[in-house]
Amino acid sequence: MVLYRHEPDAVLPPVGFPLHCQLEDVPKYEEAARNYIAHLVGVRQIKASGTRPVFAKPFQSFPAVLTRRGLVYGLRAVEAVSPRARWPRRIAIPDFVREDAPNLKYAVKSLSLLGAGGLLARALPASRTIVIIRHPCGQLASLKRGFNVRTMGVGTMFGPYVTETSRARELGFTRKDYENLPLLDQWVHGWAFAHAKLLEDVEGLANVSIVRYEELCASPLPRSQEIIEFAGLPWDAAVLRFVEASTRPARHEGYFSLYREPMVSANKWKEELSAQEIDRYMTIVRAILPTLFPE
Repeated sequence: MVLYRHEPDAVLPPVGFPLHCQLEDVPKYEEAARNYIAHLVGVRQIKASGTRPVFAKPFQSFPAVLTRRGLVYGLRAVEAVSPRARWPRRIAIPDFVREDAPNLKYAVKSLSLLGAGGLLARALPASRTIVIIRHPCGQLASLKRGFNVRTMGVGTMFGPYVTETSRARELGFTRKDYENLPLLDQWVHGWAFAHAKLLEDVEGLANVSIVRYEELCASPLPRSQEIIEFAGLPWDAAVLRFVEASTRPARHEGYFSLYREPMVSANKWKEELSAQEIDRYMTIVRAILPTLFPE
């Protein structure tokens, strides 16, 4: 029995602990991290609890499924018609969980908690953390494709905090060095240093799994099954059907679409970035993370 929360940290930012917690500070922030996650899974606004498609859950009655589905699609329609309206974003969408529902678990997707990965995994040892690492050029091309790099703040996505990581100190990379970089170079350095920190922070933790996005795209069924089983969830017919359906070629692939051909999506950046761009960015990444992307 699983309730999914889609990027609820965008609705409820972290409180009580630093977003980029240093490993030596973990013990003093563990309780705050546990309290935050307890509140995070309760976020039910459309951003966190209104992803589509809306699946029927075994712990919901048929009328509850229809009601919830209608509410989600109705609020999404209002967002499409009136994107500046704030009231749809404030409505809490009911989960309609029956009182007798057993073994309820939460699955939370986050894009902003990378720097606190080691803290959260240690604060919640019974949890399972799955980190999907996409090739930095693939992620960069995706960002450039979907947004204006200046208005979205690509350069500050990771921020100058990366100069405080152990790898940055080891390489003598300072805040001044970071601030003097071109915008996209800031993003690449931030990506590399943030991931170096994460991999160092979670090394040896049995409740953390590192997954390469490209490997997942190459073998979606077996790798998805491994991920589901690592998370302690059942691999059933409904999951199988969704993985099969979402990895078939789609007629129209929107930027946020769940349905796309995996290897096309994984390799699109090779056509969107020039050879010079790829060489430049990967030279930066390999200098910081030599084992993750070897020559």
